[in-house]
Amino acid sequence: MTTAASDTSLLFPGTSAEAEENPVTGGMCVYLFCCARVTAAAMMVNTTAAGLEPDQELYMVALGDFVAVACDVRLADWTGPSGESNLGNLAWVAPRALHHQGVLEQVMATSPVLPLPVGTLFSSQAALLLWLAQRYHRIAEFLGWIADKEEWSLKLLLDAPRAEASWLAAEPRLLSSGTSAGSRYLLEKKLRTEAAQRVRQVARKAEAALYERLGDVVLMRHARRLLPQHSPDPQHQALSHSALLILRAGHEALLAMATEFNTYHAESGVRVEMSGPWPAATFVPAFSDDEATLGAYDA
Repeated sequence: MTTAASDTSLLFPGTSAEAEENPVTGGMCVYLFCCARVTAAAMMVNTTAAGLEPDQELYMVALGDFVAVACDVRLADWTGPSGESNLGNLAWVAPRALHHQGVLEQVMATSPVLPLPVGTLFSSQAALLLWLAQRYHRIAEFLGWIADKEEWSLKLLLDAPRAEASWLAAEPRLLSSGTSAGSRYLLEKKLRTEAAQRVRQVARKAEAALYERLGDVVLMRHARRLLPQHSPDPQHQALSHSALLILRAGHEALLAMATEFNTYHAESGVRVEMSGPWPAATFVPAFSDDEATLGAYDA
């Protein structure tokens, strides 16, 4: 989790007198999901969408041409000793992160979205409004810029056992029948090491060729951190993970190229896995020189 103000897990700009004019009482604070156009508020106000948890009401805070999508959460759940314990507990964080993402996707269905990271908190609605007002033009510009774009995730996967077996099957040094059993064992061991290196080189070259082809479709690309869950099973290893920003009208071309790539490389054990569209969190800019970039979530 990241914040706009620092590299900690909370954004809590509620220290000024103005910020306390409209405090959230009862040990509560404001949790911000995203910013969106006013049209999104008109659509969502008629829904029964919950906030971060079932007993928390989702609401909109309007400012000019856009709204902030928020809910009230218990301060102690996110700060202090109990907050530290919760944030270190995957069983507590995971369902809230999934619901956070679900709210973003629900809003994205009716409006361009500026997504905020999980755990973005304000001491009051006044503090939230102040923060929004100070960044009003940047937020409005981003919502306009992202309106016809969407983010996709691309993972390059390698079926190493299959790729290595295919490479070894065609290796002429193993096809020779005039090798002793001992020499053949040592040769096979050496060639398996070579195969492991070779198939990864082939996969990287295939990936480079794919991105060259995608040049007319992909507007921006950002390399993402590889996580264990990006490898779907022990046999398929994720070699890279990228976030792609494309024009919404180009997603069919993107998927067609991915399908063509997978068909062509079926025998080599290399394939790409696409998912999306996602709220464009990866491409949300920093709001000032001293602020961490908002976004960079792991899909």
